[in-house]
Amino acid sequence: MDFLYEQEIGAPDVIRASVVICPFSEDEIDDMDFGRFDRLIEVMERCGMAGRAKLLMQFLYGDDPEEPFENPEVCDFARGLFERCKHLYYFLLPHKTLNAAMFLCQAGADAVSVAEDGSMSSGAVLTSVMKEVAEATHTALKDYGFSSNDPVGAMVVLNDLGFLCID
Repeated sequence: MDFLYEQEIGAPDVIRASVVICPFSEDEIDDMDFGRFDRLIEVMERCGMAGRAKLLMQFLYGDDPEEPFENPEVCDFARGLFERCKHLYYFLLPHKTLNAAMFLCQAGADAVSVAEDGSMSSGAVLTSVMKEVAEATHTALKDYGFSSNDPVGAMVVLNDLGFLCID
């Protein structure tokens, strides 16, 4: 069962759902309105392991079919999401292409193509900013895994996020 989160959601909804879909409107993005997101993350964290790898976020911004990381407003909003929840990937569905696009938003990349398997095009260079973001995200996921008594789950998430592998 999927659960579309447009208003309020409780822990029982998250536990029962296979996917929690959270679409962000153009107004939320433009206004940098994180209220609904904050409430959602609070519930996801209360669910613990039952909330891992269930969240699908959508950015409903305009009619332009560009990638989220090619839209400066969406990138700003995505960075705000990660500032509020540094371990956000713990909750996101393990979909390499979607999560690579989220990473590019988070890192502020633009005009980078992502292949179907989630890998970035050979022309994309892992800049120092991207490496810094990857390291911070890696640390946040590991820390959250230990603090939530799910270090194995956090490591599974990190494994799924192959683009976050750091030296």
